[in-house]
Amino acid sequence: MRYLLIPVISVFVCMSVLASKTSYADTDSIQVEKILASISRAYKDVKTLKAEFTQTTELVTLKSKEETKGTFYIKRPNSFRWEYAGEEEEEETLVVGNSEKVWIYEPELMQVVELESEGSGTFFFTSLLNAMDDLGKNYNAVVVDSTLESYSIRLEPKVAIPQIRQITITVNKENFHVTKTVVDDKYGTRTTVALIGTEYNPEFEENLFIFKLPKGVKVVKPH
Repeated sequence: MRYLLIPVISVFVCMSVLASKTSYADTDSIQVEKILASISRAYKDVKTLKAEFTQTTELVTLKSKEETKGTFYIKRPNSFRWEYAGEEEEEETLVVGNSEKVWIYEPELMQVVELESEGSGTFFFTSLLNAMDDLGKNYNAVVVDSTLESYSIRLEPKVAIPQIRQITITVNKENFHVTKTVVDDKYGTRTTVALIGTEYNPEFEENLFIFKLPKGVKVVKPH
């Protein structure tokens, strides 16, 4: 099974990282507040997202790396669909979730894992979109890099949640849309997701977020 985007339990992501000094002078608290406010404005009216993505998962302790790609669909407040491409159709992985269920389907295993949405958490980008409205209220932020085209910002939730060590988002300076995320967990795994061709507020059919069980596929419900 390929490494999927790290689930986020309850609200969002936990970080236990100390704010460090950056190499440039324009990243004081006032500038950070302005950047966060600009991000919130950019996503205020975004209800749905669609994007192609590339994902790199690195297991630091094992010195291994895996790269995947695919397409995701997100609809506020908690509907999502991640289609992970494979070289063959049976190697593809599908993750679908809504307010009631989460399904993780791997055709090569002929099984789908079914979870209750309540208590099972949701995927990172779904939580990220919900949090965009007021990042400054929910997160402490540090600008860790600035280029001609983008800012990279490390976010620290004010209410910590276990599992995740730190997260960094990269946003475009022109429109303040997220172009990349890097998530480091407490077990030495780093997951980098780069977004390609993001669409904002596309229309989705509701059945996009409901998993249709293929014939012969076994349903597994963890206790």
